[in-house]
Amino acid sequence: MKKLLFILGILIVVASCKDSTPTSGNVTMKVSAASTSGKTIASGRVATSRIVLTDFKVNIGDIKFDVDDDDARFKTDSVVEDVKLKGPFLLNILDSTKTLSQLINTVNLHVGQYKEIKVKFVKSTVAGEMNGKTFLIKGTVDKKKFLISSDKEVVLKVKFEDHNKKYVATTNSQNIIIKIRIDAVLAKLVAWANAGYLKDIDGDGFIDLCTCDKDGHKNLGDQIRSIIEGDTKMDDKD
Repeated sequence: MKKLLFILGILIVVASCKDSTPTSGNVTMKVSAASTSGKTIASGRVATSRIVLTDFKVNIGDIKFDVDDDDARFKTDSVVEDVKLKGPFLLNILDSTKTLSQLINTVNLHVGQYKEIKVKFVKSTVAGEMNGKTFLIKGTVDKKKFLISSDKEVVLKVKFEDHNKKYVATTNSQNIIIKIRIDAVLAKLVAWANAGYLKDIDGDGFIDLCTCDKDGHKNLGDQIRSIIEGDTKMDDKD
């Protein structure tokens, strides 16, 4: 009887140890303005001799982590499923009062490899200048104010700069930074300013580069939107 109780005790201890093994970890999601090299740009104004960017607001909706079905860690675990971080999160990535990489939120992920991370840009419903917009960039060209905005919602499949690199969640605390390549936007604006394309056609005091066709600059607004969507990458370090 004593031997049986001893064996049962060992089995209980083993089972307890197995059950207490961590199977998930916390991932802190952030967003930042970055250069094409991937380096985070300091908050505040981003400028050239003619162009100054003062605000870059973006409204992020849900962020979805799609599990990699080919990962053996998921094949044997029936409880594992895609994880969705619910938004919206309205951020100004050039806010000089905030940290370089601004906090979105923290999400708990099951340990394993994830096929892709989907970030959705959605129209803001908050009253004010962002209402009805997915992003808004403000600044000046030769000291004349301009606005760049879009009302087009989009889901981005965000990848690492090295597309062969896969995201693997562990039991350790991790960071994922969504990096929006702001210097690519700045370079395009400089080229347009030098070519004389940036004009306040309707005379309202602002140069509007909107995908909604204010100032007749819809084509330019669409190009900025394409740059933002095409050059947004993710990183696991600032």
